[in-house]
Amino acid sequence: MTRERVVRGLGVLVVALIAMGALWSPAFLTGASGWGDWQWFHHMWEAGRVAYVRWGELPLWNPHHCGGVPLWGNPQAQVYSPTYLIFALPFGTNLGHKLFVLFHAVVGFASMYTFARREVSLTRIASLLAAIAWCASGFFAWHGAGGHATFLAFYYAPALLLAWRAAERDLRWCGVVAAWMVLIVLEGGHYPFPYFVLLLAFDALVRAFALPRLVPRLAAVAALSGALTGLLGAARFLPILFALRANPHPVPDPDWLSPSEILEMLTARTHDYRFAGHGWVWPEYGAYVGWAIVVLSALGLAAAFASITASRTSARSRATMLWLVLGLVLFFLFTQGSATPHHPWPLLQELPFYRSIHVPSRFRVLLIFFMALLAGVALDRIAQAIASLPVRADVRALSWAIPWTLVLAITIDLYVINVGIIDRWNEEPVGVRAPVDHHLVRGRSYLDEYANYPSENVGTIECYDPVPWPRSTRLWLGEGPQARIVPEEAGRVIAWGRTSLTVWADIELDEPALVVFNQNHADDWTSAQGQVISDDVRLAVDVQQPRGRMRVEARYFPRDLPYTVGLSLTGAIACVVLALAPWRRRRARQAGAPTV
Repeated sequence: MTRERVVRGLGVLVVALIAMGALWSPAFLTGASGWGDWQWFHHMWEAGRVAYVRWGELPLWNPHHCGGVPLWGNPQAQVYSPTYLIFALPFGTNLGHKLFVLFHAVVGFASMYTFARREVSLTRIASLLAAIAWCASGFFAWHGAGGHATFLAFYYAPALLLAWRAAERDLRWCGVVAAWMVLIVLEGGHYPFPYFVLLLAFDALVRAFALPRLVPRLAAVAALSGALTGLLGAARFLPILFALRANPHPVPDPDWLSPSEILEMLTARTHDYRFAGHGWVWPEYGAYVGWAIVVLSALGLAAAFASITASRTSARSRATMLWLVLGLVLFFLFTQGSATPHHPWPLLQELPFYRSIHVPSRFRVLLIFFMALLAGVALDRIAQAIASLPVRADVRALSWAIPWTLVLAITIDLYVINVGIIDRWNEEPVGVRAPVDHHLVRGRSYLDEYANYPSENVGTIECYDPVPWPRSTRLWLGEGPQARIVPEEAGRVIAWGRTSLTVWADIELDEPALVVFNQNHADDWTSAQGQVISDDVRLAVDVQQPRGRMRVEARYFPRDLPYTVGLSLTGAIACVVLALAPWRRRRARQAGAPTV
């Protein structure tokens, strides 16, 4: 890599940091925590911090929610991700989550700009427009403001596509593709991951159709990237699969949108919180990019059609324009949802994994992705048309003045609307309450306080978890012993306590009895003092030692952890071996393709 490219890359990162820092600045102007679902993700981050920092344990179990449920198999858990470890542990949940948001936005902006330059051959100003239109759109504003932390991984789309395209030229990049896909799963990307599987499949099919010579290479990239992703991500894929198979949660969603409603989503500057005729609230539909981007993307669509049919268009350019056109059409149809039985969405929900995802309007993130790139195509065509006019040189200067003016106006418009949406960081700071003896609380406002339960060392029987874990209806609330002897006359509890992964009680028994702990039972709890059983879904240890004082302890350790982690380590070694492979690098024939 030349020094010039390094400098350009750093310049792009600086611009991305400034642009996205300005967009997400409301989060940093206050010490408050986030609104809406942020409290749920704050809660899980705090549960992880407590496990790591207070107890020195892996966050495999969450004793602070639903009466105690697994974290290991939770598809939304982010506590095993390297980005969590980087931002949560040193900075705390409050600031760490804000830095987590900014990191994703910067990666999204920089990689979108780079993708537009390298893969779509846009000019710098058009690439800048594409990056701003996508990263500052209403999709990210609404979902980022509302706390859909796992949706932040959608910002990785252009970076993933860059790695995927690079793998066509050099198979070593398949390891990078796998790393991106596994990072998405580690960040709880239960929506981004299946969406990106569709995006990569679409990319491969269109490029195979437009450039038949790439078919063998694309097949190799898909096979190798898929195998490495499955192996590297085994420590998340398999526990999640086991959890969802044991606790299925299919969510059929017949929602559908008309073209006029999608246009409303893209252009409405304000809207009621409800969306008439639909079961979800407006944040699930809001996608403001403004009329200027809508018009430019339509012009870009026309320009792309013209390029596809032009006889002098190169095969690579024709493939790129075809990709843009079909991408816009496909993800528009996905965003429409169940408009007809033959739309992509109802067909997709026939597939096993995709039955667990819902709200088809979330596909608007990829619709806006293609709209932003097509808007960049239109901007370049406008500049070229002005430059080709037979006018004086000073008038021809409009070929750069008009595009820059348009980009500035669009940026101001996007920021005026979407920064106002983002400005919702107004809840109590998390992670600052002093810990007390663990118990299940009563008489509190659940949604206002549960983000602080892990740091306070308390729990709740209430649930906000998307997985329908088995839960006991016989747990007891309030302070006091968190273990009981059944039958009561068989002995007494002297002391008790817990960490994130263990529960214990010092007891004195006169006869065999059950020691019942005040939390839910799960299969992977074990005890050296007796058999662990379910007492009406409560965790219980069947102690057969007839008399005397003893400590009964139970510990949670997923039985799949050793081999799933072993498979992931094997995948990591395979990626390293692939990266160090000595075979000759295959370079793409990209004559005239711009750099960053």
